[in-house]
Amino acid sequence: MNNEDSKKPRDLLEELARKHRSSGRASRQAVLHPKMNCEVVRVSPAQAAEWLLRNHQDNRPVSDSRVTTFAADMAAGHWHLTHQGIAFDERGTLIDGQHRLRAVVEAGVEVELLCCWVTGGTLKDPIDRGAVRSVAFLSGLSKHAVGTMGVLRQLESGFQDKRSTTSDECTELWERYVGDYQAITQIVPARRAGPTAAMIWALPIERDVVLNFARGYVSGELLEKGDPALTIRNWAARQPARNRGDADCFAFLNALRAQLVGGRIQTIHATEGGMLAINAVRRRLKIPRTPAAPSAVPPRDA
Repeated sequence: MNNEDSKKPRDLLEELARKHRSSGRASRQAVLHPKMNCEVVRVSPAQAAEWLLRNHQDNRPVSDSRVTTFAADMAAGHWHLTHQGIAFDERGTLIDGQHRLRAVVEAGVEVELLCCWVTGGTLKDPIDRGAVRSVAFLSGLSKHAVGTMGVLRQLESGFQDKRSTTSDECTELWERYVGDYQAITQIVPARRAGPTAAMIWALPIERDVVLNFARGYVSGELLEKGDPALTIRNWAARQPARNRGDADCFAFLNALRAQLVGGRIQTIHATEGGMLAINAVRRRLKIPRTPAAPSAVPPRDA
């Protein structure tokens, strides 16, 4: 094995980066914008290596097959300049385009790439959707938090809006519910989104009652048969491990309805009744983001 073969990938990148810095070469064609500076750059393997050293630590894992495909096109002269390229945030951190840059290094040839430096750009921005990043990745939240925000968005719509939650919506919801999310997850382990969302939704009605419900659900201590927290605890233990989203949410809202009125409940059903009852109380208390009452079904013509 020769010295070149024994070098670690990062060592090779650093060596190529040093070569680029010493050469000072760059061919640029500037297109300026107040919020974004874009340039068409003829990127050498050394330049690509230097930029890869600034790769964002939270970028998604590299797909070797994708890099190999890009590199083959570059080496064969089939790579063409397009609107898709690479991007850096305002700190110079690489936030998009790592596969293209790794392909340049692997192919060992110079190619033209559109390079953009974004003012205030972050990984929340809608970049490189060709290889999908998850909403959790784009928003910077945990998968459980993202799932909970998605169920809360459904609750705000009365479960009428069935589309997926976008990263921007998730961030907005998080800003709205972060305090209540933290209050619930300090008691209830962050496992299922539906139960967490249900407790957050009921929290503004009677905060202490809902928090006590959460504690009883987790511990199961000193609870008698028919206690809503015990009944939902037993129901949840029988459910499959995967998150069932709206079904979990409906079941917990039915238990919470009983808890809020001081009632007993022997059987849990994953139906909308609890949600509708809790929404009615929320409307009476003028709690923001509560959906309007469902329209009455018009009578049929005689």
